[in-house]
Amino acid sequence: MSGHDMTVENKPWSPKMVRLTSIGNVEVCNGEPTSVYIDPWCIALVNRAYGAWNTCDPNLKNEKITCTTVWLRGAAQANILVLETPEEVAQRRDAALDIPTRLEAVK
Repeated sequence: MSGHDMTVENKPWSPKMVRLTSIGNVEVCNGEPTSVYIDPWCIALVNRAYGAWNTCDPNLKNEKITCTTVWLRGAAQANILVLETPEEVAQRRDAALDIPTRLEAVK
């Protein structure tokens, strides 16, 4: 077996995806929240926010709501606005990576 053989026996480990709920956007799904799946290694920063998606159509407006911004590693200025709290995002990330959640360490 070569070092490049990708059989089931030597497949690289990959974490579970984190399922979150994106805030609604009037240009997508009639403004209904939608599921998003994120690689937990990509979550770089999580913070509480008050925001809305920008729209391409100036006649359409999204209402601002209290949400959480999930900043993504490896993508300059890329973020997702989600309905879950920062604590919920952190707990789901840690569960996907199979590490204990220590929220007291970041307060």
